[in-house]
Amino acid sequence: MRNGNHTGEKDAFRYALRSFFSRKHVLSERAEKVSAIYEEIIEAGDPDDEAEEISLIVAGYTAARNRRIIEERGGKITRWDKRNAPVDPYGPRETCRFVDHEYRIRTGKGEDAHNLYVSEPYQVGSADVKTLARLVDEGHSVTISAGLCKHFPGSVVRVDIESAEDADKRAARSRDTA
Repeated sequence: MRNGNHTGEKDAFRYALRSFFSRKHVLSERAEKVSAIYEEIIEAGDPDDEAEEISLIVAGYTAARNRRIIEERGGKITRWDKRNAPVDPYGPRETCRFVDHEYRIRTGKGEDAHNLYVSEPYQVGSADVKTLARLVDEGHSVTISAGLCKHFPGSVVRVDIESAEDADKRAARSRDTA
């Protein structure tokens, strides 16, 4: 068990929650219960291995929720199509280290089909940035964000890659629905 005064950790937890919500936001009853449980955990000074378990449970819930959101938005999650992927997911590690926990989000059908290649690495290094810049130079659209990650939210970044053709299709669909 960790020993000592847990006021600082509790204050950090409360501060983090305040930064996530507007001042006027009132937590739901269930969210209040979860928050109270976290404060109890902090106060008890639970062992680090138990704290790790709780973090993994929260990440698992968030990952499942993010997957559901992706699918509700019309995306079908599949493996990278190696023939059409922007980089070979099994290629040399020095040129595609950022390819980790990869999947493809496919929307639309037939000629309206659109592919978004997603990778969720734990980090994006200098070599990865060079590879991604090369993809941009070749006409791909690349976005690196802390978006809807389905692997380990809060520990990975999301790298979205789409071809210029697919980016144009997406933009056209957005204009048509606006």
